[in-house]
Amino acid sequence: MRAAAIDVGSNAIRFLAAEVDESGQLESLLFDRAAVRLGRDVFEHGRIGDELMDAAVDALVRFRRRMDELGITQYRAVATSAVRDSANGTDLIARTRRAAGIALEVIDGTEEAELVVRAVRARVPMGREPWLLVDIGGGSVEVTLADARRTLKTASYPLGAVRLLEHYDAGDAAGARRVIEAQVDAIPLPDEAGRAVGGFVATGGNADALADLLELEPDDGATARLSLESLCETIERLAAASIEERLSWGLRPDRADVILPAAIVYQRLCTRARCDELWIPRVGVREGVILDVAKHRSVAGTPDS
Repeated sequence: MRAAAIDVGSNAIRFLAAEVDESGQLESLLFDRAAVRLGRDVFEHGRIGDELMDAAVDALVRFRRRMDELGITQYRAVATSAVRDSANGTDLIARTRRAAGIALEVIDGTEEAELVVRAVRARVPMGREPWLLVDIGGGSVEVTLADARRTLKTASYPLGAVRLLEHYDAGDAAGARRVIEAQVDAIPLPDEAGRAVGGFVATGGNADALADLLELEPDDGATARLSLESLCETIERLAAASIEERLSWGLRPDRADVILPAAIVYQRLCTRARCDELWIPRVGVREGVILDVAKHRSVAGTPDS
């Protein structure tokens, strides 16, 4: 079947259309992305400003056209941390339905994590041992302990990469880094992760950007592997570079600033989990949403609903 997913995140709004076969494998048909940083307004002022509200609606209208062009009727559109925390998130939901005919639903951190786990299982060969999965968005970080069959524990924390920028002072980079590290170190890991885990999975746009920056070669399952040592070296390189230098490395403007705090989160949690590498499967909420749609045949509706 063909299905589409829309992920209204804190740093960007993403669209994915794909075909899903009977085994649950995805074949991407179209990916689109709108660099609308809703978290910029929400985390500072508590609401989505007019300019970003208009940009978000425009992006969703564009994604509706993509669905129409591809003949897709099965879809699900979800919104995460920024809309969750916004005082006027319901205005975005209402405007999206009127302008785009899209039923946008706000999901909590637990469901967000479960969607990511579903996508990861389709890519990463997890066995009976629990793995630690860390998904970093713009507004929140989801920390999950799961194996190939079960999600054992999950928790969501308001420490996404856009939020963490609030603590980053270029004039005192070392001090800002210590603040971020202290916040991440305060995240309680599941008890099982304190002993040993089967592996550490990093998801989110910043994980993908790190893999691209380091030109990591994916395995047959399209999953890259980043050593903890290399990540530590990359953090030092990012910390020493200006935004302009990071842009010259090929990072997008809306990624060049948030990639450093995100990398610090991955590094601190991977170290605490006593893992020496990170698996980067290049999947996230959007892939999990499509697999969910394929399983439930779009409980959220169709573009004409």
